[in-house]
Amino acid sequence: MKKIILFVSIIVSVKSYSQTEKGSWLLGGSASYSSSKPTYGVAENYLSITPAIGYFIKKDLAVGALATLQNVPNSSTATSFSPFIRYYFLPMGSNAKLFANASYGWGNYNLYGGGYTGLSTWAISAGPSIFLTKNIALELTLSYAADAITYYGTTRTIRFNIGFQIHFNKKGKK
Repeated sequence: MKKIILFVSIIVSVKSYSQTEKGSWLLGGSASYSSSKPTYGVAENYLSITPAIGYFIKKDLAVGALATLQNVPNSSTATSFSPFIRYYFLPMGSNAKLFANASYGWGNYNLYGGGYTGLSTWAISAGPSIFLTKNIALELTLSYAADAITYYGTTRTIRFNIGFQIHFNKKGKK
């Protein structure tokens, strides 16, 4: 517990001037729970954890990569890697911004009972980024995603995601 408190204290004390300026980094991730029915098969519940890292190539526009670890209880697991693009387009007061995010990726789907098959995935999402401090943002997004599993069809889902991002600014930026 002391290590967690120390880590959060260090992150909160990092000096920041603007969260989404060119040259800044973001590091964080999200978690989601969803339920969907694949093209062929029965309805399944999904739990996903998605760590991400990004870099602002210009003000309010970030590119990066994310990895998704997905579990379908008593059924299967999936892992994927996706590049993403994110744009912050609407300030919402002094400590929040609305953003949209799009990603497309590839991975493996671990079949129930053994064996792997290919996976391609894409998602679009939007929601507010609420800055709890100058560096730490709580994100609440709604996303539409599709997972195409080789030989098994495509599963489309609407997901509610909750996550945190830590924004690091370029040294010396004022």
